Amino acid sequence: MRDPKDTPIALAAIKAQVDYLVTNDKDLTAEDETTALLRTKIQPMTVGRFLKEVMEWSSRDFKSL
Repeated sequence: MRDPKDTPIALAAIKAQVDYLVTNDKDLTAEDETTALLRTKIQPMTVGRFLKEVMEWSSRDFKSL
């Protein structure tokens, strides 16, 4: 992990067996070697990606907020 301060959050998410870790923290959502191990346990993703891919929100849904 790039930022050691994120370790407790990542460990809590793994322990809780969450399906997704929704965050805009780029240290947790980077899709590179720094998060490779984390991504084997859980799916970290940005809020926007979660709403679009998991909740299936469209651009129209975002605009209505």
